[in-house]
Amino acid sequence: AKATHVRLDDDLMDNLTRIVAATGAKIVFSTFWREFDAYLRYVLSRYDIFTIAGSTEGAPATRLSDRTNVRGDEVQTFLGQCAPGCRYVILDDRDDFLDEQRSRHVRTDPATGLTDA
Repeated sequence: AKATHVRLDDDLMDNLTRIVAATGAKIVFSTFWREFDAYLRYVLSRYDIFTIAGSTEGAPATRLSDRTNVRGDEVQTFLGQCAPGCRYVILDDRDDFLDEQRSRHVRTDPATGLTDA
């Protein structure tokens, strides 16, 4: 089944808000999150997060069988638009990233999200 919405919990959004405030991070949407760009921008703005850098390119992957693209390739393409030496971290519940991206990947649990742990 295809996802029809995004659920964002207040306590977990508070965690993201703290991370963005402390680091000045910009947010890039990937996979099915891209389909909700306008909605996510609206919701994030309610948490005073206005640092949306854009979205990776590629088709949304809503099921395991749909995952034909390596997420790391999409991230690498996006990073090609950044200034040399740009800093980044990847928050994602998947782990299909390139070897050089693994040290920058924080894997979240899809059942619990971006927790304090």
